[in-house]
Amino acid sequence: MFGGSWIFGGGLDRISQRPRCKKWGLSLFYHIYYVFLPILIPIIKHFQWDPIWFGVIMTLNLAIGQITPPVAVNLYVIANITNISLETISRSIIPFILIMVCALILVIFFPPLALYFPSLFGLK
Repeated sequence: MFGGSWIFGGGLDRISQRPRCKKWGLSLFYHIYYVFLPILIPIIKHFQWDPIWFGVIMTLNLAIGQITPPVAVNLYVIANITNISLETISRSIIPFILIMVCALILVIFFPPLALYFPSLFGLK
């Protein structure tokens, strides 16, 4: 039906005409991080970055990816639950995306922001 039918489970939902995502199809996107992590570990060690800090950055990137189109898994869920068009939700999510990008920039340039709570629990 379309190129992503292998990932999305074979077509469009009859009611909403959005791709149907199987559980394993969605987890495929999340597991890409785990595939690339062993490749990135030598880079992390070479630049002497903190692995917890790098994990926080990867998690923030994943969260931003879940609410930004075209993948926007969370936006599809919100659109189906509230019966509001995806275009309306996409416009209203822009301030949240900007806040998350600002938080990501702050964590990148000020690592103690991400490492404060782990240090309280003795992980640093």
